[in-house]
Amino acid sequence: MTPPIPNQSKTKRETQNTFYVQYKRASTVRTSITLVSSLPNKALHYWYLYTIMHRSIFRNTFLLFVLVINITFSKGENDNENDNENENDNQRQVYDFEEDCLGIPNNFSKAALIHNTNTFTDFLNTNASYSSLYFADKTYHFYPGIYGQQIIDFEMYVNGTLRFHRPNETYVNHYDRPEPCILIEDSEDIIISSPDPASSSDSANGNGDDNGNNDDEYFIDTAYANAKRGIIDGHGSDYWGIPFIGYVQLIEFRPDLLVLNRTTNVLIEYLIFRDAPLYTLHLHDQENLEIRYTSVVARRTHDDGHNLYDLSAFNTDGIDVSGNDVYVHDVDIWTQDDCIAVKDSFLGVSSNMLFERIHASGLGLTVGSIGGTTVSNITFRDSLLYRSYKGIYMKFRVDIYRDTAGLVENVLYENITIVEPEQWGIWIGPAQQAIR
Repeated sequence: MTPPIPNQSKTKRETQNTFYVQYKRASTVRTSITLVSSLPNKALHYWYLYTIMHRSIFRNTFLLFVLVINITFSKGENDNENDNENENDNQRQVYDFEEDCLGIPNNFSKAALIHNTNTFTDFLNTNASYSSLYFADKTYHFYPGIYGQQIIDFEMYVNGTLRFHRPNETYVNHYDRPEPCILIEDSEDIIISSPDPASSSDSANGNGDDNGNNDDEYFIDTAYANAKRGIIDGHGSDYWGIPFIGYVQLIEFRPDLLVLNRTTNVLIEYLIFRDAPLYTLHLHDQENLEIRYTSVVARRTHDDGHNLYDLSAFNTDGIDVSGNDVYVHDVDIWTQDDCIAVKDSFLGVSSNMLFERIHASGLGLTVGSIGGTTVSNITFRDSLLYRSYKGIYMKFRVDIYRDTAGLVENVLYENITIVEPEQWGIWIGPAQQAIR
């Protein structure tokens, strides 16, 4: 069964005004006022409030004062509801990271790295809601650790490059994991994009960087691949180190590139995510997520395949996602681990996901590994896997944290072309099975 495509229109958060009467004997009146605020007929507003005042006026003059204020507020809200929505759109604040936030471009000194990292984090936690942040066509350097939470209606446009560097000391966050390069959680209505790719030149991205693909190797022949797009670069080679020795030294103690936790209504488009130290897009418990016209690249060389040298940049997953109502389309991925992986949800269920028109090479289009949770209604279709290490890949594990069995159901792979797989074209079984 093909899951329904989620509603991709960017919605405004609908807020309810709740009236709080700070009076110790007014609990019954508070209920009455809340009911009045939801009545559609203004005439009923006046009649109902008049009844309350008539029964209360001789008992408490303070109560009369509060009710009169609420009559005025309810009337104004109902008369101007549509105007207020339009006014919020017109009042969106647009910030330039360099001019308005005093970010420092084209400078990777330690002082600039610290300054830019703190500036970006401060912005996310003070000004991001109902605003747009613009990065000009320059390179901005950061350390991992950019963090924002409880953000509403935020748009970020990357015209140049955001490049991350390995600090002398890696810090862990409140999940006891290395701080991701960028972490946003408990937020809604988020757009991460390039400014206007439709009007861009035909260069790969316009600022001297390439997306890891060229005419001599795997290349996606689509309009978006030639459009000017912003780059978010994890500088993974700083962490991958000497092949295999670097992996043994750090294992997975490396930062993810972009992490979203418990976010709703997210759009990621027209970007190049390059060389993540660990996972590229790590997206937990999403509700209504769309990713489109985006490239994910993690590789040591430009070889036309996955040699051992490239594979030593292990665990560089492309898109790992859990949650509900996910739509990923028109995306190209070249990594040294799972290209796309549908993951366990911390809330118990991952469902209704559609992945189509994906061009990828790595460890395949994956479901798993799945432990004690449910994955349901997942579709991969109309996609190409070129010289991928694995192709179609479903993997399972014993969940030591949940005392329940996992369930995977209604998974469809349709019209998937696999060209010269380097290990298994189709594998269903334990994770990281190396038997040939």
